[in-house]
Amino acid sequence: MFGQELERFPGPAEEAVAVMLADQLACVPEVVVGLALLSGKPLAGRDGILRGQPYWPGEWRVEAAARHRGLAFGCYDDLDLALSIYAAWEAADPHARADEFSDARVAWANGWWVDSDRLLAAATKRQEILESLSPAMKQEVTRHLDLRLLPRARAVLSRAFAGRQYQKTEDGHYLLVSDPEAEPYIL
Repeated sequence: MFGQELERFPGPAEEAVAVMLADQLACVPEVVVGLALLSGKPLAGRDGILRGQPYWPGEWRVEAAARHRGLAFGCYDDLDLALSIYAAWEAADPHARADEFSDARVAWANGWWVDSDRLLAAATKRQEILESLSPAMKQEVTRHLDLRLLPRARAVLSRAFAGRQYQKTEDGHYLLVSDPEAEPYIL
């Protein structure tokens, strides 16, 4: 069964393992959204979910930073922040499907200086991944994120990506040991 799921999965093997483990712990939407938001681009900065540009006027940067601190209050880690932002964005229009455009969600995102396009892309990726899985796993697609399942999602991602090791370079970046050609990360 797991071999067929791995073969059908539209992403790396670690992500497929994470989704399969999440299915066993009933936290598939949380894990898939976490993967979508934390893979690749950063949470904050130029291409981040939390919008901000160094060339913005000072008052804009101060306002954005204050809103971002408000969103991050009480968050334990990046996964907690990413899923909290997504859950709030999703709740801004609870009657719309997560992967469809919503004026209410765009207004919420603009008010909190958050990139609604990135969140919509994560919702679309969530839908695509869940639709590629077996019928038993697709039944969770319609429910909204449940932040009470965050500890499960964190455990799933920690286990699925346990083989990834990073090494700090002299300039403060972190490189994936198994792939020295990968883009460096800054913590």
